[in-house]
Amino acid sequence: MQNNDILHTERTVCIKRWYLLAVTLTAVIAPLGCMSAYNAHSVDAPDGRHSVYCHIRGAGGRSYLAESYKKIFIEIYAVAPDAKERAERAKQEAVANLWRSDYNPSTNFPVDTLLFRSVYRIKASALEWTAQWGDHDALSILFYDYGPGVEGPVSAKTEGQFPKRFLRTLVYRFDATSNTYIEEPVK
Repeated sequence: MQNNDILHTERTVCIKRWYLLAVTLTAVIAPLGCMSAYNAHSVDAPDGRHSVYCHIRGAGGRSYLAESYKKIFIEIYAVAPDAKERAERAKQEAVANLWRSDYNPSTNFPVDTLLFRSVYRIKASALEWTAQWGDHDALSILFYDYGPGVEGPVSAKTEGQFPKRFLRTLVYRFDATSNTYIEEPVK
């Protein structure tokens, strides 16, 4: 009888240790969540033929507001000719609940063509960007923040109250012969 009691006690202690380890790991890992903040959106050219997508990823484990190196992914696409109509049709179908299954017929379309992709790094606080489309599909991207530790305006009304700190400008031109965008040196 004593041997059974000892085995039972050892098993109980072993199970409690594994349970304690699992609870500890869960308590340590769960609050970490996403390890880096990001800022991403796209800007279409005025004629709607091209679009630039910029994804800015903050430093791992740091606030996006912290002065740190941010990784920037830039992609420029040739937009499919009927992209606006397809997007509008998909919105209307979603609102009207026209399709009742997981398959949405309006999403079965040709994808946009990638014309350029590159990765950059910039040291900044809450890094923002703006795209300026010029003549002949020229594109300039301006990167800025509002200074170390400053989040910047929350609305358009307060935007003028925060001076921008311009950090970098990237310039691209469209090369029709190769059907790609080429990065140009900043003048």
